[in-house]
Amino acid sequence: MDKMKKLGITGKMASGKTTFAHSLIQWLTANGRTCLYLSVDEIRRRLIGENDDLKQLLRQRFQTVDPARLSRLVFSAPEQTAHYNSLINPYILKYVREAVATASAADFLLLEWARLVEDGYLPLVDYNLAVTCCPDKELIRRLNGGDLSETEINGRLQNQTDWLYNRKTLENICFSAGGKLFFVNTEQPLTKSETEKYFEQPTGI
Repeated sequence: MDKMKKLGITGKMASGKTTFAHSLIQWLTANGRTCLYLSVDEIRRRLIGENDDLKQLLRQRFQTVDPARLSRLVFSAPEQTAHYNSLINPYILKYVREAVATASAADFLLLEWARLVEDGYLPLVDYNLAVTCCPDKELIRRLNGGDLSETEINGRLQNQTDWLYNRKTLENICFSAGGKLFFVNTEQPLTKSETEKYFEQPTGI
């Protein structure tokens, strides 16, 4: 393969993105394909823990770099989320680009970034897998995590963009970025034919 194919995995909180990504990784490995998997949640935690410049910026704006406190401050109010992303996303973008350059021989990149579309970074990937499930399932999954109350979870879900469920709008956004789009319902089992479809598409960017 001459070029790494890059897949974005997006969707709301607790929609099943990580479980879905791991299923794809297992399929790729079983079929002799190499894969670089990047989780923006994991990257974000690493950067907040290790990058002194970023920590200084966050302390100036939010008076904390504690992950739990930051999470409660920034993810329940759209204006706080936007300011937080404006500070941290340039660091995430640099990390992703460096990781991709280092692993350029891999066949595929799986980039799990919940807000990839909202943050305007679709050009990073060749096509996007928009992961969905019903809101009740999202709530149950997140409650099972045990770190947030039902009120906090509902606040975050309401803060997330509704057009992730609007197929036509998301299709138009992906098309305008030159990429392809698949919708994935994580309440349904992942079939062999569906999995093959994700990995046999030509690169679009």
